[in-house]
Amino acid sequence: MKQHKPPRLRQHKFTLLGYEQGRREQGQILRLCEATVVIDAKEAKALGEFFLRCAEGLRNEPEWEHEHFNIAGEPDIVVFNKNKASKRQ
Repeated sequence: MKQHKPPRLRQHKFTLLGYEQGRREQGQILRLCEATVVIDAKEAKALGEFFLRCAEGLRNEPEWEHEHFNIAGEPDIVVFNKNKASKRQ
């Protein structure tokens, strides 16, 4: 049986950052190499709509900085404008 290979996606360079569970207040940001989002179909649809809304903000609003996605408490997914990030460091 022929093995199915997923379509090859164009490589994108972005930074994935996060906090260790329970340590956000300490402010130590970790660079992540991978993140797994465990969600159902309804939450996946909401997350996709969130990313599209962020893309529109990045494209159409020069001052757009960031937005949080949160379904029920923690964790947050935060999309941050790459052009604004260097100004905050």
